[in-house]
Amino acid sequence: MFLPRIIPPRKHAVMLTPVILLSLLLSACSSIDLPSQEESEAKIRRLRTEIARAEQPLHIYERRFRGERDAVSTLRTDVVNRIFGAVASQRSDDLIIAFPPTRPLLSERKSVLGIRYTNHLDIDSGVVTLNLRRAELVSTRGSALRVLLEIEGAGRISVSGRYTGLPASSSPRIALSLRDTVSMDLQAGKDGTLMLVPRRGEVMLHATLYVKLAGWEIPWNEDIPLRIDELLAPVSLPALISTSIKLPVPAREYSDESYEFVDVPIRLRDPVLFLEGDRIRYTFDCEFMKP
Repeated sequence: MFLPRIIPPRKHAVMLTPVILLSLLLSACSSIDLPSQEESEAKIRRLRTEIARAEQPLHIYERRFRGERDAVSTLRTDVVNRIFGAVASQRSDDLIIAFPPTRPLLSERKSVLGIRYTNHLDIDSGVVTLNLRRAELVSTRGSALRVLLEIEGAGRISVSGRYTGLPASSSPRIALSLRDTVSMDLQAGKDGTLMLVPRRGEVMLHATLYVKLAGWEIPWNEDIPLRIDELLAPVSLPALISTSIKLPVPAREYSDESYEFVDVPIRLRDPVLFLEGDRIRYTFDCEFMKP
């Protein structure tokens, strides 16, 4: 006698489930409207054209701002001249010139009725205070700024000497003046500042002295060479850039944030300046240091 096999309801459901899922999957795939290869390639070409058109302004800005240096900063020349003006008007005793003993300063040989004698004038001591009246940026030469300086001052010195054999002394007034153009380098200072440092060179200080010594009136004019780098101290300009930048790094402690920002010091290297109209363009490279 043949007995039919009875499948339990749970086992029957298990066997039917894969069949139902497969049929549902095949019916879903048959309903997706996939583009043809030709349609896909045409859409890709169209999107490439639109993307290139959208990126064209970005490429223009990239060419405009592209440079061989890491950074560029611009400073107006009138800002530099205002700083020079503040330095010039800050005080009236910018420089002090001390005259060491000079013997003789002037001498001349005379003969009267066959009697020979020598008139001479000596500087014994003296201090003159000079005032920086004007400093103005006028041009650039190579990598240096050319700055016009006007300095003047007056004081008294002690002189002594002999005239027609008679000794005498006096304290005449002496006037000093300087008007010359000097070169100054623009260097990177600390904390993003810029320093104007005088280059080594000589300037001529013009001295005028009128002496009356025992009836001897002596107009004396002389140009005195002075080292400009010893006379002028470096001038600090305001900070134009920061000497550090915040960069993301992996977080040191576990938190919701996977990174954090730290200050990374920057060293400015190889500064170069250009005078363009009424602006100074300052270019330099940046070297990232260890935080």
